[in-house]
Amino acid sequence: MDDLELIAPPRGARITFAVEPVYNILSSLILLSDKVADSLPWARETAARLTPEQLRTNQWAAKQASRYVEGVSWPGFPAWLDDLAARDPYALRDAELDELLEGAAEYLGEAEPLPTAEELLADADTYLALLEQICQVKGHECDLDSYRERHERLQDPPASLAQIVAHLRMMWEEHLAADWEKVEPLVQDAVAAFSSVTWSGRSTLEVVCEVIAREEAPADWDRRLKGVEELVFIPSAHISPYVLLIDEDDTRAWIVFGVRVPEGATVQSPALTRSELLTRLAGLADDTRLRILKLVAEGGELRSQDIMEGVGISQSSASRQLRELVATGYLSVERRDGAKVYRLKQDRISDTLGALQRYLETPDES
Repeated sequence: MDDLELIAPPRGARITFAVEPVYNILSSLILLSDKVADSLPWARETAARLTPEQLRTNQWAAKQASRYVEGVSWPGFPAWLDDLAARDPYALRDAELDELLEGAAEYLGEAEPLPTAEELLADADTYLALLEQICQVKGHECDLDSYRERHERLQDPPASLAQIVAHLRMMWEEHLAADWEKVEPLVQDAVAAFSSVTWSGRSTLEVVCEVIAREEAPADWDRRLKGVEELVFIPSAHISPYVLLIDEDDTRAWIVFGVRVPEGATVQSPALTRSELLTRLAGLADDTRLRILKLVAEGGELRSQDIMEGVGISQSSASRQLRELVATGYLSVERRDGAKVYRLKQDRISDTLGALQRYLETPDES
């Protein structure tokens, strides 16, 4: 019996693929305020049409609203907005504080007693100190000004909920509705293509890496996905080449990734192939990124500092360009002796050229 246990296939979560319009659209809104927005065409173009104040509101409202979907599959974004507008704002506020304390207990352990929800609500310094502790443990930057604004909004839940709903309605009507009508068929094609692949017999993280086309999952995903029984993958027309774990609870998680056709799919789509090619080629369509690839190819493997000096760019520019090249699969990265070391992935270059050739040789049935 012990031998049978040793050779048993890995137990993984139940895998599903879904359009999920609400999560899909919220993930696009989150991209507008993310550091990768400049490299994503839809996010860059949409952000350019918004005022600084609208972008600032969006940074808070989109991420806050993702807490309120609560794993329900809604038929459309307007229906969910109508439901959200009718929710009890105080119950939503209390749930947010409970979620913060649960996260604090997980990250900080029992080293010291945590404040109560009432203490967090009553005192901004207590609230900020807790968030700062969590940021330090996670290794994230701590935007205290943003967190202070969030604490102020906790004082008036009806006004906060009204602002979120008003902002999201404006974004839907002015920037998202027409776009969603255009891209939804592409998302449906991706759902059909991925659903045609057999995913059984693999661990949850193995499936995640294959779906998001990465050698390894982003940092912290192993912990966040531990114990998840159902994993819902949501193809997005806007996010590629990046990925987003937009929500998770005790048993389910929702991951947003770029539309494409996976290996082994029995459903094909020229539109999906074209979309993936555009993402891959966009990763190469930049003089600085091409110079980085050339430098790494000649050097075999290089540290980020070597790349900065060799190409003559700043640390922020190098970080942005290297992040794009890793996300599109042209470079691999590993941390060695405290420094990031990059290598060229020659198979990705060959695969991109081959995909372009196959696309040009395949009749377009769209």
